[in-house]
Amino acid sequence: MRTTVARALGCEVSLLQSGMGGVAGPELACAVSEAGAAGCAGGYKLSGAPLSAMLERLVAHTARVVGVNLIPEVVGPGQLGRQVAQVLGETPERVYLSFFGMPPDAVLQQLVGAGRRVVVQVGTVQDGVRAAGLGAVVVAQGIEAGGHLLGEWRRDDLVAALRDRLPDAVVAAAGGIGSPEQAGRALAAGADGVLLGTVFVAARESRAHPRFKAAVAGAEAGDTVISDVYEIGWPGRRHRVLATAVTADPGQPARFIGRTVVEGKPYLVPRFSAAVPTDATSGRIEEMALYCGLSCSAVAGEAAAADVVAAFAPVLADGAGATHPHPHTDPHPHTDTDTHLHPCTDTHPHPDPQMGTDAHAAPDPQMGTDAHAAPDPQMGTDAHAAPDPYMGTDAHAAPDPYMGTDAHAAPDPYMGTDAHAAPDPYMGTDAHAAPHPHKDTEPHPDPHAGTHPHPDPDPDAHAGTDMDLDLDMERELSDAGR
Repeated sequence: MRTTVARALGCEVSLLQSGMGGVAGPELACAVSEAGAAGCAGGYKLSGAPLSAMLERLVAHTARVVGVNLIPEVVGPGQLGRQVAQVLGETPERVYLSFFGMPPDAVLQQLVGAGRRVVVQVGTVQDGVRAAGLGAVVVAQGIEAGGHLLGEWRRDDLVAALRDRLPDAVVAAAGGIGSPEQAGRALAAGADGVLLGTVFVAARESRAHPRFKAAVAGAEAGDTVISDVYEIGWPGRRHRVLATAVTADPGQPARFIGRTVVEGKPYLVPRFSAAVPTDATSGRIEEMALYCGLSCSAVAGEAAAADVVAAFAPVLADGAGATHPHPHTDPHPHTDTDTHLHPCTDTHPHPDPQMGTDAHAAPDPQMGTDAHAAPDPQMGTDAHAAPDPYMGTDAHAAPDPYMGTDAHAAPDPYMGTDAHAAPDPYMGTDAHAAPHPHKDTEPHPDPHAGTHPHPDPDPDAHAGTDMDLDLDMERELSDAGR
């Protein structure tokens, strides 16, 4: 019998909570862990004192297994090494490390050698095999997932392909799982547990902005799109988000659309920023990056994290159903026609129009088959001949407005390099390791936080146009420079 996620990590329920940057703080992570699953706080680009503060809260509020998620591709090897060293030096062994994407082999070897449990989320078979070979629990992310996408596979196809290559490895499934029934299908496909993200965006302990939570709870799978427009701070990676005015028209002017606070420090938020709107964000929330997976169809509203874990426990609790095959799950999941499942997660006999057709009739492009014979509709063909609305727009037809504008006219506060002048804990200090093509050389934190007569204003106060909000912010920057 294979090892479950719960046994591999030392918790009770084979459920991993995604360590979403900005959204998954210590409050959410600890609530999930206290309920018996594997909670995880988003470390993102934090380092130094801000990371220490987060780690201190994390270990103070639960004595159970809990994790910290890091993102190698957005910080580079230098800062990643510092983050890992800080977690190792400031937390007990029960704190596991989670990575979104493959870290350097040496990092995994360092952590395993130090006795730490490690989780790596991947989007390809190659990365999964590599991570498992270095001792990690592998999370297979499908394109049903919300947020940034690591590959082009459908979830169950990737799980099956990894299981074929890794019969004894611990593999969790991620993407489009919003109900216990959907979790059961993932187990039947070969997974040893699941990772949930979108469901926890709407959790009571989540730091997502209330309107972000409401948007997720009110959305159906068809309200999501795969785009690349929210690339400021995290370029080069497609993402699944709720459709917004920004995804519909990426040729809009590059202007500030809000304010936010990160670890006590204020920043202005430009349109196209990869940052999610949190409970510390104000402005045009509905135009920001509302990361959301196909599982939103199963999210009815805000719920306590413990209640979410309890709902999944009958399927995922260790010793009570998290063995293989799952006793409460049809071993042939594709024959189930349960109408309570959204068609986006039940590919047979109701193919999902977003997900392509039967995997046997329309092979995954990662599998090495002839993509021209049965292309994945999510991947698009000739963008000019038949643009796919789920893929965003053609970059040539609608160029990134940040590419041709004056960076000083609409600077991105997250992109600065003068860390001593205005250190952004989310940006780190290894600028050469993680460069950004639109990088401004002078960061512009919000100079009026704490002194403005209306700090962190309600967006409705700016009832005028885009330009009104943008000009207010530019005036503040101009005044600060005098």
